Amino acid sequence: MWTGSARSATCVLSAAVLLAGCSAAPHEPAPESPAAAQAPRLSAWEPCPVDDPGDDPAGVECATLAVPYDYTRPDGQRFTIPVSRIPSTAATPRLLVMNPGGPGVSGVADLRSDPDYYKKFTDVYTVVSFDPRGMGGSSPALSCLDEGQQMAMLNQPSVPRSEAEDQRRQELSAGIGAACERRFGSALGHVGTENVARDMDAIRAAMGFDKINYLGYSYGTFLGAMYLQMFPERTGRVVLDSVMAPELDYREVRHGQAQGMQASVTAFAEDCLRRSDCPLTGPAANAVQTIVDLINRLDATAHREPDGRELSGSRMLALVESAQYMPESGWPALRSTLSDALANRWSKVVEAAYSPDLMVNPADSQYLSVVCTDFATERDPQAPGRLAPLWAAESPISGANRAWSLAPCETWPVDPVRRPGPVKPEGGGPVLILSTTGDPATPVEWARSLHRQISGSSLVIAPGPGHLASEQNSCADEMLIAFLLHGTTPPAQLFSCPANP
Repeated sequence: MWTGSARSATCVLSAAVLLAGCSAAPHEPAPESPAAAQAPRLSAWEPCPVDDPGDDPAGVECATLAVPYDYTRPDGQRFTIPVSRIPSTAATPRLLVMNPGGPGVSGVADLRSDPDYYKKFTDVYTVVSFDPRGMGGSSPALSCLDEGQQMAMLNQPSVPRSEAEDQRRQELSAGIGAACERRFGSALGHVGTENVARDMDAIRAAMGFDKINYLGYSYGTFLGAMYLQMFPERTGRVVLDSVMAPELDYREVRHGQAQGMQASVTAFAEDCLRRSDCPLTGPAANAVQTIVDLINRLDATAHREPDGRELSGSRMLALVESAQYMPESGWPALRSTLSDALANRWSKVVEAAYSPDLMVNPADSQYLSVVCTDFATERDPQAPGRLAPLWAAESPISGANRAWSLAPCETWPVDPVRRPGPVKPEGGGPVLILSTTGDPATPVEWARSLHRQISGSSLVIAPGPGHLASEQNSCADEMLIAFLLHGTTPPAQLFSCPANP
């Protein structure tokens, strides 16, 4: 699963979120309309608690908001969602809402993990993030699997290679949806992104702002596109970094990601072969095949540590894929990991494979609970087996695995809540779209497509690998900041940044 996070994956994926309320900070506008006055109310703001040693959420305040499962039945059951903010220093602030990606990543934890980055916007904005319904610290939170189920998913081969493994894969995949339905019942059908967009608008109204300015990363771009489509008149400046294309169904999403991951691992191999610590031998195609062979070897016979931890082909593939998101740190770590694996120094590889900070997790029920309802499939359990050899032929690293990753959604117990299709927002604020040329999770073609869908939008393309253009390229980050703070648009609607010096 891809679970891209905005600024600090390590902090986001490990942070616990506890919320409470006290006094409100100054400089917030009062509600000005009957609609705002009748909106769900935030609990009072108070400084976020310190959850872990070294946690320092200085300047970040926390509250909660109760929102209806079903907005057509506002008096029915409710999610309670955590909300965090960094108050503005402006006399008349605007509202900037941020979503770090996922789905399933905690926006509250992300804001807390790197407040200094977001404080640069507080001359203009009160900066807000939240945990989407069903995710992170929300209640209920759709964490469906017990430890045994998660281990079973993660300890599989990356691809089933026998009838028994095929059947086991199907059973485990179907078990994710069944466990979610068993534990959460009707909540499961209400976590789609259109409802999250409504929640975001409820936050806007509860805080008394007329418009939302928005900063969305990865899956957060899909949320931003949905908000633009549903509430164009309530949008100010919108930044969408590393686009999740709304017109795609889940098969198209996973197919595009397999192709993007293959290109990224090939770029890693080419870079590796130029370095003295590279454990691979050229040419690049041979180096990539060495990685494929390593995963296949662990598919056939998983390594088991004395403490019982297994290194499966699935875990090894997750290590390789996770390293592609942030190449500056991920590629050196992967060179080291491959050196250990090829020399049979397995203990170090196992430590890396069991890190909570990996960006890819096939047992992520929160991620699946959203994508399986937002991105329609034909609900055909036989589709993964048909597609796997086709995708593997063009993307040997993860094509077959990405095809099999469709299996939970093909048997998901809740019907899709939307049909994939382009957005055509009219009357919204200016939109800035960002992408790298070598994104392993959200290929640049998706950004180009959304740029065509949103009339008047600007597209900035940053050369090079990695997920999140503003994280990988200083020019892209500078354009994002200038756009949000001053409304400055790129020199052209389609603009290419130079590579980092």
